[in-house]
Amino acid sequence: MPAHQVFVRALNKNFPNLNVIIITFEYPLIACRYTWNGNNVTGLGGKDTGKINHILTWLKALNAIRKIKNKNDVIGILSFWITQCALVGKYAGKMYNLKHYSWITGQDAKKNNVFVKLIRPRIDEIFAMSDFFGKSVLPKLSY
Repeated sequence: MPAHQVFVRALNKNFPNLNVIIITFEYPLIACRYTWNGNNVTGLGGKDTGKINHILTWLKALNAIRKIKNKNDVIGILSFWITQCALVGKYAGKMYNLKHYSWITGQDAKKNNVFVKLIRPRIDEIFAMSDFFGKSVLPKLSY
């Protein structure tokens, strides 16, 4: 995801004291930990696993967030899509009293995105890659 990689590298450059920790739900295909551009990455390996295993991936993500929160001064959670990762991020934010933001970037900007209904993000909790992406989902946020 080039745009996401550019964003993380910009964070690293502009905020060198910020400890960016990345959790990936689906890729790589196997669960692993590694370092990317000086950032710790926890890959959960949850790609194409079916509905039951998606829930297990969510539990793994919540466990990873708990461990990160216990070892670090976490200032917030950013989900790169309003999908399963944002659902887990929103829930973890509530559990640990952390701000949660979602970056809406592509397929998640469709008006029929069920996760928007489940998460019910406030307008100030969403970053849109462009006006097009923001306007496609913003009408649903007028509750």
